[in-house]
Amino acid sequence: CRRCQTQFCYRCGRHFRGNRFLGDHHDALSVFGCKYKYKPDNPTQRKAARGALLSAKVLALPFVAGAAAGAGCVVLGLGIFIVPAYVSYKVIKKRKNAK
Repeated sequence: CRRCQTQFCYRCGRHFRGNRFLGDHHDALSVFGCKYKYKPDNPTQRKAARGALLSAKVLALPFVAGAAAGAGCVVLGLGIFIVPAYVSYKVIKKRKNAK
């Protein structure tokens, strides 16, 4: 609205809400999505599809977080052990070649 500077959907009248993980008002399968974007004539199917996608995202979240934590541990391990060993090897090799 130009008068009150509020952003809302002209089709459904709801405010634009969004989240990076859950989607925003313009996504068809987001729980925050406009009801006129996806199956406007079948609210039951629309709610079931959006609910199923939301539950899949929520159930997958611990696995994704675990994989990210595992990858972080691997990178940390490489940074602590492999990189110093490689740098030491290069320094020793350079000193031997200099003699």
